[in-house]
Amino acid sequence: MLLLQALPKIIRPIRCVSRSRLPILKLFESSYKVLGHPVPLYVYFTPVVSESGAIVLHVSELSAGTLKLPVSDVLKMIKRSTNLPDYIAIDSKKGKVTLNIQSMKNEKGITARAQSLDLVNDRIEFDIYKTIN
Repeated sequence: MLLLQALPKIIRPIRCVSRSRLPILKLFESSYKVLGHPVPLYVYFTPVVSESGAIVLHVSELSAGTLKLPVSDVLKMIKRSTNLPDYIAIDSKKGKVTLNIQSMKNEKGITARAQSLDLVNDRIEFDIYKTIN
């Protein structure tokens, strides 16, 4: 429960690390207090662009300090206990979070589709569309 209460407070700017040939993104890197002691939280995932233009985050590891947490259980808790926007889908069994950016609604009628993600080289490409009435 402490983890879920701490999530909104611990999101930090993202940065890339690489542990293999695929880029791994470190999304959360912060700490929260447990019994008066700071404990770091880490979430590692590999981002992939789907054919529909969504960004799929394949979570490979979650840990609090040196304690590895079960990815499926933590994702299930996040899905069940947070009010996520409609365009974010969590599949806890497959360990993935899908950001359906092409489904995001806004008052200007602008939509986007991801084309490519190369986070190690800081290259992110989107197609941007404007709905004309």
